[in-house]
Amino acid sequence: MTKKICIIGAGISGAVLANELTQSGFEVFVYEKARGPGGRTSTRKFSDGHKNFFIDHGAQYIDVTNPEFADFISLAQTKKVIEKFDLLGSDNVYVPVPNMNSLCKFLLEPVKNIKYQIEVSRVVSQKGLVTVIDAQNQHLGDFDFVVSTAPPLQTKNIFFGFEKFPTLENIKMIPIFAVMLITKIEYDFGFCEKLIQDAQIINWIGLNSLKPQRDKTLSIIIHCDPKWTSCNLDIDRKLLAQMVCDELQSLTGFYDNDPLCLDVHRWLYGRCAKPLGRDFLIDYEHKISACGDWMLGDNIESAFLSASRLAQEIKKTFSK
Repeated sequence: MTKKICIIGAGISGAVLANELTQSGFEVFVYEKARGPGGRTSTRKFSDGHKNFFIDHGAQYIDVTNPEFADFISLAQTKKVIEKFDLLGSDNVYVPVPNMNSLCKFLLEPVKNIKYQIEVSRVVSQKGLVTVIDAQNQHLGDFDFVVSTAPPLQTKNIFFGFEKFPTLENIKMIPIFAVMLITKIEYDFGFCEKLIQDAQIINWIGLNSLKPQRDKTLSIIIHCDPKWTSCNLDIDRKLLAQMVCDELQSLTGFYDNDPLCLDVHRWLYGRCAKPLGRDFLIDYEHKISACGDWMLGDNIESAFLSASRLAQEIKKTFSK
């Protein structure tokens, strides 16, 4: 009988895991609380009433250092969903095309059972199966194995009461505000990305429109300083956007008082302060597991490695 696997989250880890298990013959079900795939590789869509614009507001690039991950990136290149990003001056930096969430979409293509805007709240393990329950207390089904790829605190809440996951509460995630700005103004910043050392609010500036296969309309993504973000988590978003635009002007000379698009996203679990240092967590008795970038680091490579190694473990477990 085909084994049913539930994966919570459709970010990079969830997409990699779902792809590998589907290709190996498992019946995979993916539940994602957002409106689409991507997680922290999400892309925001805007419209001015005439034209759609897209901007990557989470992870910006893919750094490749691990040979295992490099093989996957090479495959993705042959499928034309990833391109090298030469403007950063490194041979090991890549970008999904045409948007950052394109990689998750590609990985999830073989997966038949994907539900968006479904938030999993908890699981119950009994009689050899794991029951998954959503935030409205509706049963989503019984599964042979359940994996959470959500951030550590969310994973801990989903797996509340299971003693194999006590360490999750000690993993500190760092919040980051991302400000998205799209403008009709043509402006030469003189850089593709820039880390800001001494600004009050802004920590990093990137030009999304310079990445491969992006619309050439100038789009700017700005990440706020994590410490500043932590102290201002509930700040009014319009006020924050104006403060960031003012500081951007003081840093670069650029200002647009009537942008095409200006919006703010709060990444409550933006980065991992100190990774767990394990490939994944698994409870064989209760048939639950967790993986994600925060296991090994805080980037796309870490997310891939954690999920891919868990996929191998799940396949090995059910082959016994």
